[in-house]
Amino acid sequence: MHPLEQGAWHIQFQSDRHNGQNSEVNIGWYWVRPTPIIREYFLRSQRAWLANTTEWDQRIMNDVRHSMIEQGALAFPASVVLNLDSYRATMRYDWGSIYGNETAIDAMNNQSVIVHYTEVFGIAKLVLAKQFGHWVTKDYYIDCPKILRPVGIYGNTNETLNQIALAVHLAKVTGRKFMWPNSVNHTCPQYKGGWKESAPILIADADSLANVTDWVEGTYLRNRNRFQNDKVRQKMIHAASTFDFHSHSVDKLVKEIMEHKDVDIVSVDFEGVNAWKLDEWDGVAEIVQGVGIKACERCSEMAEYGRVEYIECFTGVEYEPWAPWPPKEEVAAPEEVTSGDKIVSEDGSQDEGVSLEDGQPDQMLHWGQGHVEIPGNNGEE
Repeated sequence: MHPLEQGAWHIQFQSDRHNGQNSEVNIGWYWVRPTPIIREYFLRSQRAWLANTTEWDQRIMNDVRHSMIEQGALAFPASVVLNLDSYRATMRYDWGSIYGNETAIDAMNNQSVIVHYTEVFGIAKLVLAKQFGHWVTKDYYIDCPKILRPVGIYGNTNETLNQIALAVHLAKVTGRKFMWPNSVNHTCPQYKGGWKESAPILIADADSLANVTDWVEGTYLRNRNRFQNDKVRQKMIHAASTFDFHSHSVDKLVKEIMEHKDVDIVSVDFEGVNAWKLDEWDGVAEIVQGVGIKACERCSEMAEYGRVEYIECFTGVEYEPWAPWPPKEEVAAPEEVTSGDKIVSEDGSQDEGVSLEDGQPDQMLHWGQGHVEIPGNNGEE
């Protein structure tokens, strides 16, 4: 950002397209001097908007800006478009690819002065800002609440939602806050290799989850270290060792969690759970459906107008719960030693093959306000 001492500029904008000075600008924030040229700019914008109040205000201000650039009044450096690498907008980079990567988050924060949370909506905007360490309310981090952290979540969209819903239920009935996972292993034939580490807020609707229980971000403990460096007590519970198809198995899991009331963070590991059967088991299905976690409602829009990748995939490859994760690439057996969906080895033993559901997978592939100043970074362009 050009400093106040440089008297040539009148207004500085965040880019809404690219780093060129002819780029469209985002009017969510700007740095402006109260000069006659700027007064004229805003008066022209106001008159244009009053003449058509249904017009998008950002489009109007861009049109007026380009007109005044052509006239010379706002030609660079009077009007400045800032570099997107330093003055970021979430709609202009794939934030999903760094969501759970602490090294990448640190690199972004070290390079950036501001992150403007555009094309991220509702509670998801708040989750993302906290995940990236941009929440600086000290009281939020000083006293660590009792937390339930789900890990090892994997499956297609429906299976992932069911596991998140079950974790939310466990957090609520045991009096703990739900911790968003740093990632979930989302399976879908559309991905190379059949799966991808995905941001959970690109699968589950954050608003529907927040309506059920309180939550903290996946990087909560890391962010908390800026304000409090005391150690927290943690316990890992493997759901597969307690959880089965009986309706009372959820009660058994709740009881096991409640036995660790003095532990700050109880992690529930879903690895090995039959994820695709959670909506079939008596008792379990009612709990999962009753929580009411929805698929992300505006992720298609975020992908369409931004650069984040979004896939909604309700069917696809099913992996055996005892198989290693991530799944290894399957090697097709020769035709003469196969029988149905069984792979028959030369010694006569049989292994289950991995198969797709019948028919085409039900999937959609999409590619793609407020701002937060990053604490501790006073870097300039």
